[in-house]
Amino acid sequence: MHEIGFCETLLERIEQQRRTRSFRGIRRIRVEIGALSDIEPEALHVAFELLGRGTFIEGARLEIERPAGVGRCPSCGGESAIQSRRSPCPRCAAPRLDIIAGNTSRFIDMEVF
Repeated sequence: MHEIGFCETLLERIEQQRRTRSFRGIRRIRVEIGALSDIEPEALHVAFELLGRGTFIEGARLEIERPAGVGRCPSCGGESAIQSRRSPCPRCAAPRLDIIAGNTSRFIDMEVF
């Protein structure tokens, strides 16, 4: 389950910032989870809630931005929005596209108190 690993890494990073910035808690955490990443937003919300119980992030709101996937065709060079890693090129029907966006996951920012 990629969601637990992502959430554990996120919480470790936030804990490091808490030690240096000395805040009591967090109101909101914003992350970007690409539509073509291997992380499901609903499962991430569950992992965040479970791993946050009894910690300084309990009660924080997790906001997930979900950028679309974009692929580039190695045959015709066209770029297009895609829903799947297996999407063919909509211009020339080539069977494979190189993923150029929407496959990453990252921490954006947080609101602390």
